[in-house]
Amino acid sequence: MFNLFKSKIFLILTLVLTLGLLWGMNTSLVYEDKEFDIDGALKKEVLQEGYFDRKILASIENEKFDDVEMYEGLAKFFNIDLMQSTKDKIAENNTFFSKSLRNTKEFSSGFWTGKGESAIGMSGSILSDMTVVGDIRDLSTEGIKFANDEKYDKVVLGVAAVGVGLSVSQLLSTGSSTPLKVGASVIKVAKKTGKISKVFLGVISSKLAKAVDMKMLKKIDFSSIKSIGKNKVLFRKSLKLKGISKLFGNINKVKKNTSVFDTVSILKYVDNEKDLGKVVKLSTKYKKNTKAVLKVLGKTALKGSVRIVKYTSKFMTQLILAILSFLGFLIGAFVNLRMMFVWVKKIKLKRQI
Repeated sequence: MFNLFKSKIFLILTLVLTLGLLWGMNTSLVYEDKEFDIDGALKKEVLQEGYFDRKILASIENEKFDDVEMYEGLAKFFNIDLMQSTKDKIAENNTFFSKSLRNTKEFSSGFWTGKGESAIGMSGSILSDMTVVGDIRDLSTEGIKFANDEKYDKVVLGVAAVGVGLSVSQLLSTGSSTPLKVGASVIKVAKKTGKISKVFLGVISSKLAKAVDMKMLKKIDFSSIKSIGKNKVLFRKSLKLKGISKLFGNINKVKKNTSVFDTVSILKYVDNEKDLGKVVKLSTKYKKNTKAVLKVLGKTALKGSVRIVKYTSKFMTQLILAILSFLGFLIGAFVNLRMMFVWVKKIKLKRQI
């Protein structure tokens, strides 16, 4: 019994010692935050032979001419010369006539529908919003559904209401609300074209619900474009800009660093305001190549800093002692079980006698 008691004491002590050493190992670790090397990650991908030639030719074949310019710009950023056959193909699809005809058609479609799929088309959509034509157009469509308690697009209605309200503010504040209006318009285009992450769309919907007084909007007559136009001041009064100004302002910053088209494309990589802040930082460095960086690396480009663990000599010493202590615990457990087995066997023999 006495030996069994001592074995239990040994077992407990080795367990306590092992746990103590493990805790000590954790506290002796040293962490260092290192900025994620975006340039290094990019080079690993794009410096493969013929990378840009393949991407550009595939974009031309699929008539994604904005992607052609994107990959061409990134190739220049890394001083990579394209093959002559690729340059000829770009020139062939970039003649004045074909480009002018394509641009006119896309700009007109973007202006009147707000659904620009290309850079030119989106520019038309943004211009229609900046002249309030686009916002009133969308309000006349979604507003009637809203007024009749039918299913409507909450984001498009909310952003259009913000757009009209900001247009009035723009006149009153000599243009200081313009960046917010551009940000609002970019969100609307992104929503209409489906180039925005569902998670971020939820964030925007939540912000708009707090920024726009829907009860006040119920007072507006959405039956005609003329009646909507008469209520511009009411739209301004329905706004609470505090909750959305930073978000819309950051989107405008990305737009200024890149372009409308690129910003819309970039929003699919954004899930929250923290991601958007990282995109602002990324676009400040890479400017018009930001979209290409995200296209090549995906959300990895938004990692920010990476935490690196440094193993100190103190950690290694405690690791060795912890291993030895744990081995002692296992030996103690084995001895303890063996003694218990012998003790139980002796009791059974005594009972049989």
